[in-house]
Amino acid sequence: MLNEDSKNLEMSAVSIKIPPFWTDRPEIWFYQVEAQFHISRISLEETKFHYLVSQLEPKYVENIWDIVNSKSDTKYTDSKNRLLSLFKESENLRIKRLNWN
Repeated sequence: MLNEDSKNLEMSAVSIKIPPFWTDRPEIWFYQVEAQFHISRISLEETKFHYLVSQLEPKYVENIWDIVNSKSDTKYTDSKNRLLSLFKESENLRIKRLNWN
């Protein structure tokens, strides 16, 4: 028989809903993902990492493949930082782009 903690973990794993990765505003996407982690009480770096990788399209996983294969204890944080650095548009660039439209 499952104890209460196991039931809660099982329910959390089923109830989390991560939207498709948003390359236009990855910082907003990560905010939404981390809100889902918070709601579901997911705090382990490894669990967050596995959710992240399971939801990313292969073309985005390619960008973090070295992290996937590493022995790091901070794979989620490392992957998040890498994806943000690759896709996050600088404020100046965003303003320039808006001025062009």
